[in-house]
Amino acid sequence: MKTEITISCRDKIFARMLELELTAAGYFVAPTSKISVVDYDEHSIKIIANGEILAVFERPFYVRELVELLDSQTKETVPIKPREPLNDIVINSTAKKVIFRGNEIPFTRKEYELFAYLYDKKGTPVSREEALRQVWKYDYTGDTNIVDVFINYLRTKIDNKYNVKIIYTVRNKGYMIK
Repeated sequence: MKTEITISCRDKIFARMLELELTAAGYFVAPTSKISVVDYDEHSIKIIANGEILAVFERPFYVRELVELLDSQTKETVPIKPREPLNDIVINSTAKKVIFRGNEIPFTRKEYELFAYLYDKKGTPVSREEALRQVWKYDYTGDTNIVDVFINYLRTKIDNKYNVKIIYTVRNKGYMIK
């Protein structure tokens, strides 16, 4: 999870759309947080961090620009621990890329996050519920089919394409990399 964002807009449809876009970009929308997106007037919103106005966006605007601004404000300064290569797999945490046998695997953001999480837990089964909590930030105990779908995407891009077995299903436990 990148950071928590609060959205406070009179236009509830716009607020919901913004919530969905920011969630897809990896942010967690919360009732209170250090960064807020609030109405400025009826045609614009302002971004507030630690009590200061960071920017004002005139509507309509590209959500990508808002995400870039938020990314620049919320970059973590904690050094990233390098990951040890495994089975010809190298993960570049800074660039968020996975290299297998010298070839970059074209992962989407969520595919990368799921693969990196499984990689960090290599040898230990990760349940669907744990993947939902850690990768999607959902605390949900219902249908967890989305994890199965993304595991299939990962297998298609690595296991099937390179005729290897990297991602294993552990019956009644979940998935793991070994």
